[in-house]
Amino acid sequence: MDAQLQKLKSFMSVGFGHASEYTLDKLASAHAPLVQKGLNDTHMDRLLGYMKKSLQELSIEEALVNEAIEIVASYRDNVMGRV
Repeated sequence: MDAQLQKLKSFMSVGFGHASEYTLDKLASAHAPLVQKGLNDTHMDRLLGYMKKSLQELSIEEALVNEAIEIVASYRDNVMGRV
């Protein structure tokens, strides 16, 4: 789980404009085996829902919550290998 949390942290860093070893190509290739096993938009929607709920529970301002969700959602096609 620690490795997964580190990956999420790196992904979020890229999404919010910080330097990282991740690129859009790496994002697609890293998720390709999961897409082949059935990862789809339903999973992405669920992730975004969990993320939104978590940020709201932390009392993050709603405008910032929505901005964060929008940024992460903008990578959907890269994660799914559609770009």
